[in-house]
Amino acid sequence: MEKGGKVLYNHDTNEIGRIAFSAPLYSTFPELRVTAEKITSEEKGEPVYSFFKAGTSIKVLKKHTGTLSVLYGIEWKIILVKPE
Repeated sequence: MEKGGKVLYNHDTNEIGRIAFSAPLYSTFPELRVTAEKITSEEKGEPVYSFFKAGTSIKVLKKHTGTLSVLYGIEWKIILVKPE
């Protein structure tokens, strides 16, 4: 995800290109938006939020684990998201 909230990669390709802060898909998941804000502002974190299981309409808890890395002067957030 870019600092502006644009999803660059996701296992569920339906989410790629969406803006995590404002996309209608995420509007009923306020904790997901809070997590997205934390991703852009904190170096590390392990928040848990609910969202759809990839490719389904089934809601599951997901855990985000992320860390900040710098490569060639560019900040990258390495993020792993998995169902709880």
